Amino acid sequence: MTTIDPLRRFSARARAYAAARPSYPAGVAAMMREEMALAPGAVVADVGSGTGKLTELFLDAGYRTFAVEPNPEMRAYADAAFAGRNGFVSVDGTAQATTLPAASVDAVAAGQAFHWFDPEAARDEWERIVRPGGWAILVWNLRRERSTPFMSAYDALIHRFATDMKLARAERADESAMATLFRGRKPASRVLSHVHDMDRDTLRGRVVSSSFMPGEAEPGHREMQAAIDATFDAHAEGGFVRFEYDTPLFYGRLGKGV
Repeated sequence: MTTIDPLRRFSARARAYAAARPSYPAGVAAMMREEMALAPGAVVADVGSGTGKLTELFLDAGYRTFAVEPNPEMRAYADAAFAGRNGFVSVDGTAQATTLPAASVDAVAAGQAFHWFDPEAARDEWERIVRPGGWAILVWNLRRERSTPFMSAYDALIHRFATDMKLARAERADESAMATLFRGRKPASRVLSHVHDMDRDTLRGRVVSSSFMPGEAEPGHREMQAAIDATFDAHAEGGFVRFEYDTPLFYGRLGKGV
């Protein structure tokens, strides 16, 4: 089976990702303020920031945000979306080589991205750029696979057309990788709820934006599009389907002996 390079794989999917992926619950920022004492004006590095879904939450909360993203197409969407926004800084870098100065941020965050990183290399880089006592924050929007008839039908769609089911299941918190990041310490965690109401085009984009689903030039793409429409027609109410997520949030301090 061919190994997927996420840097290239997402290039053709940036438009769909920006349009169809959900934001993150406001509760993420509330947890940062209340439990991590990260007040407005704090500096956050959003690593693997993509088109800026988590970046937007940070900016809205008043954080100065370095959006670190290696994929030029994904980064271009964020640059256009947040041009002129106070506190937004676009950075061409990776989780393992952010290019940020040492001890320059109060927290390092990754939304929907940590499973792509080398945890040991990311840990070393994040410990370098974070200030003493600074935080790492990991968050995912994870679909509820069978919580409703629509979510069950969506799960069946994924199993039917996914080019790599191992990759389809990869968007999860990996306890081993997190143990590496936090040097064996167990991070604090919470699970938030999130709902995204989607029209037909948004549902199409949600499927197409997944790196494990067939792209336009790949076998099965046309059949997949027809199946998406059939799923929408069977479950839409008032022109929308309700896509349900659990949003696990993990956070802890970075560094040796903290």
